[in-house]
Parts: sequence; C-alpha cells; structure tokens
Amino acid sequence: MSGGSVNICSVTTEVKQALTEFRFRKANNTAALVLKVDREKQEIIIDEKLDDLSIDQLQDILPSHQPDM
Repeated sequence: MSGGSVNICSVTTEVKQALTEFRFRKANNTAALVLKVDREKQEIIIDEKLDDLSIDQLQDILPSHQPDM
C-alpha cells in the first residue's frame, strides 16, 4: 500500500471560498452550508446556503434519505 493520498473528489474555488466565509462569519444566528457531490464531474458543489433558521427548520429542509455530515 502506498503512502500517497487519493483524491476522490475535487473542491472548487467557489466551495473553498464559501466554506471560509461560512466559518468566519460574524452573525450569531443559525446557518448551514449544504454541499453535495456531483458524481459526473467528481466535484463537491454547493447545494444550498441557508441563513437565520432553526434546527427544526433545517431538519425539515434536509432530505432524510441522504447521508449528512
């Protein structure tokens, strides 16, 4: 087994920027950044940016049949 890393999906510059903005945002309300895998392009893409919602609203928005992290 080699010690090199294996790239399964690429992360676009847009996603990296959105993650940085999300991580360092100053707002005190609940927000979520929903990402998904584009299987054809083998990329992680932004599915939705959600802001100012409750945990219950977030549970209602996210599909229960897809894995979430």
